[in-house]
Amino acid sequence: MAQYQRLNLDSLTLRLTERVGNNSTFWTAREKRDALNEAIRVWAVMTGQWSRRFSIPTVVGQRFYDVPKQIVSLQRVRYNNTILYQTSTAEMDYGFSNWQQSATGTPSVWAPIGLDKFVINPPAAAGSFLNVEGLALAPALRVGGDFLDIGDEEVNRLLDYAHHILTFKEGGLEFEASMPLMGTFVEAAVQRNQRLLGASTFKRYLGMSKQDEQRPVRSPESQIGARG
Repeated sequence: MAQYQRLNLDSLTLRLTERVGNNSTFWTAREKRDALNEAIRVWAVMTGQWSRRFSIPTVVGQRFYDVPKQIVSLQRVRYNNTILYQTSTAEMDYGFSNWQQSATGTPSVWAPIGLDKFVINPPAAAGSFLNVEGLALAPALRVGGDFLDIGDEEVNRLLDYAHHILTFKEGGLEFEASMPLMGTFVEAAVQRNQRLLGASTFKRYLGMSKQDEQRPVRSPESQIGARG
């Protein structure tokens, strides 16, 4: 099992600087910080690395509840210790006649309403809890900020992504040579979350799109990057 590290902006920036030949002139500290934060956010979206859980007390007869602000994507709702089946308001309209007037009982389903609200059916009695779980905001690295708790392997993948993003400034052969770093990053995300294998976005990243394979390839003459 990969060991976890506690890394802050300074330590990650130092490792990223080593990746780009210890260059502290061509790329500014702000550019490196932005590249690292972008890597963290993309990794969070791809893998759900960071999540939060909250308990919401039920209100008798109440169907609609607010999603806690710390959750950006609600994934699971439990009524006490029972997992509720996820549906949609359209399916509820078809499957539960007059569900908005249903009597208080034991909730069996929930449905998201946008990003900040969800509904349960039937409404619960008072004195119980809705235990919600979802993806949390990705941590943001900042000067003098908190530490990032993450595994060794994940750190390397974040550095791969940030390195690739920085080489965009160079262009030319240097940027082309960094493309495998993006592939390694995405492959690691897929391994972390096997459900991503069926998504067309990740197929394109991994070169698995048949449409991309059939598209004529343009091969302009390669140019040396900005650093020469």
